Amino acid sequence: DGAEDVDAQLEPIYTDVAAFVTGWLAPRSERLPAWCDSWWLHPLALTRLRALWESWEVANAEGGAAMSKWLIYDYDHHVTKLTTKGGPFYECHNGQHRTGANTINLVPDGEKLPPEPI
Repeated sequence: DGAEDVDAQLEPIYTDVAAFVTGWLAPRSERLPAWCDSWWLHPLALTRLRALWESWEVANAEGGAAMSKWLIYDYDHHVTKLTTKGGPFYECHNGQHRTGANTINLVPDGEKLPPEPI
C-alpha cells in the first residue's frame, strides 16, 4: 500500500504537536471564530490537534493533491469541531482560557507542551 510506504519513510517536518501548532497551525488561525492560547489545557483539543499534526505530516510527504484532501477532510473538520459552539475553544478568545466544568486538565506522559500561553 502506498500510504504505508509513506508512513514508513516519513521524516517529520515538526517534531511534536506543540511545534506543529506553533509553527504551522496557530499562525494560520487568526481568522478563526475562537482560538485558545492555552490550547494544550483542553484534552479533547489536544487529541484533535495531534491527529491534525500526524495527518498533516503524511499529506505533506505524499504531495500532490494530498494536502488539498487534508484541508477538506482533516483541517476543516477538526477546526470546526474545536471552534464551534460547544467545542473546546468556543468561549476562549482574546487571551481568555475557559474549560468546561468536567474538563480534566492533564498532559499525557512524554508530551512536550509549552509551560505557558504562546
